[in-house]
Amino acid sequence: MTSGLKWLAYIVNVILYLVVVALWISIPDEFVLCLSVTAVTLVMTTVLLIWDRDKLSEIYESSQFINFSQAFVAAFLLFSILGMLNYFSYKHPIQWDLTSSSHYSLTDQTQKVMNNAKEELTFKIFAKKMEFNSIQALTDLYYFHKSNIKREYIDIETRPDLVSANNVLKSPTIIVEYAGKREHVTVLNELNLTNAIKKLSLGKMPTLVFTTGHGEAGLESKENEGLSYLAGMLKNSNYNIAQVNTAVVSYIPTSAEALIIWGPKEAFRDKEVKIIDTFIERGGNLVVAFDPNLNGEKFSNLKAILHKRGIDVSNDLVIDRLKHINGSNGTVPMVDRFNSESPIVKDFKGPVFFPLVSSIKKVPGSKGEFTSLVKSMPFPASWAEKTGSEVVEGNVLYTEGVDDKGPSTMAATWEDKKSRISVFGNSTFLINTYKKFGQNFVFFTNAMNWTIEQDVLISFNLPVVKEEPVFISKPQLGIIFYFSVIVAPLLLFATAFTFYRRLAVL
Repeated sequence: MTSGLKWLAYIVNVILYLVVVALWISIPDEFVLCLSVTAVTLVMTTVLLIWDRDKLSEIYESSQFINFSQAFVAAFLLFSILGMLNYFSYKHPIQWDLTSSSHYSLTDQTQKVMNNAKEELTFKIFAKKMEFNSIQALTDLYYFHKSNIKREYIDIETRPDLVSANNVLKSPTIIVEYAGKREHVTVLNELNLTNAIKKLSLGKMPTLVFTTGHGEAGLESKENEGLSYLAGMLKNSNYNIAQVNTAVVSYIPTSAEALIIWGPKEAFRDKEVKIIDTFIERGGNLVVAFDPNLNGEKFSNLKAILHKRGIDVSNDLVIDRLKHINGSNGTVPMVDRFNSESPIVKDFKGPVFFPLVSSIKKVPGSKGEFTSLVKSMPFPASWAEKTGSEVVEGNVLYTEGVDDKGPSTMAATWEDKKSRISVFGNSTFLINTYKKFGQNFVFFTNAMNWTIEQDVLISFNLPVVKEEPVFISKPQLGIIFYFSVIVAPLLLFATAFTFYRRLAVL
């Protein structure tokens, strides 16, 4: 090997080391590529050392090399100390937010919630790999405030088994675990994440009481028409599930955070309705779903206690010709636009569909706050069909003076100072048949959390934000580190060495 080729080989070897460092920093997940280039570089170094061993042995024994070795050891020890300091700073991070709106800091409410959460928190993050960095930017705010937070990232595309085992219905999702309990967060922002932590740290599992004895779908039933999937999801979300037959009791248990009347088929007796009315009067919360009954009204007495509070549930059928499930001829509306003023669906994207759904209206002049959650498209695309015979015959047309023009509300909430009520014009959108349509279930759980006042924080009092947050990807961060920490110092060193040689000649 000639002298020129030797120097070329040494230069190539040095460049390869720089490439190795760049690869491990920028794309560490490409393990095979990084390891292969590293191995080639080390083999090349070994070959050069063996080939040029006579000349190198002279260098090893020189006083310059001995001085260099001493300086290298000293530098290594210095960097080791700095590395330990960096490790301790990583385990106990401190962040200063110098923005005028404190955009990169937790709000005061969140800091109080975190201070009250004494035990270890775990964030299990289910998302696509490309989403990890933006999610980390959010969870870092919590980690900087409370360092005993464990974060586990699960790629939903490579671990579908864990997605199924953890009942993850939407990507991205963070499962917050605390004190043996867990909560799913599907809308990733500080408000929802803090609410989940607050709910888990309260130490009390809310009790939901479902009515039975009126043809309601079974919570234990695994048949297509059953609700076993919904019941399992509620239990995984830290709810106690109970059932009560209002025909054989004299009152609803005071331990119930909410009474749920879900898709009854048979009428309630007046005595049962009075028990339910009393429960609401004393501050109880209610979740109720009625399905359209084209054969006649069976629940006039039950709907009456809703009517006096400002909720009118009609026994009709919402038709939406513009947005519906294919093949339904408009009888199964599909919704992808929601009321942004309601905390239930403020950041909810949907879509949600309702198989055969009744319309819900606010009673004019009623007290309490009525809020529509989802509506059909405006007329003439949609209307509330009142003529049952047209539905049976399959010839549904809008009839002036009979049917109600759209848009029609299909789910709504009502509240006063004592109680909260969530009303749905359909119950079958949650049966086991539709367990793969996760947005239906997320929509319901959002409404449930609001109803039992588990939305601990509705909003944060934040100043107007002027800054736009900038998120840097992992490869970009690696390149920045590579050029700022390695390339730039080497260039400066080469420049300094050049000037030194010139001065030495002079």
